[in-house]
Amino acid sequence: MLQIAIIVRGADTDRFDLAAQNAGLWAISAGSSYIYKDDQEQLAEGMKIYDALYAWTKFVQGSGIRGILEHNKK
Repeated sequence: MLQIAIIVRGADTDRFDLAAQNAGLWAISAGSSYIYKDDQEQLAEGMKIYDALYAWTKFVQGSGIRGILEHNKK
């Protein structure tokens, strides 16, 4: 959770030096503001992004594409 907090903090505060993922999360969040005009819809869709980020920190980080491919074979 600490790693997610650092990524979110960096994206929220334009501190892209805090983690490599900061700019990507910011880009996704900023882009979704143009796709979804309804705040509740944007929040619901945004939660999927945060769920995926959590899964990455817990299961994928460090394993690269091979880890993902192995997981998908199961």
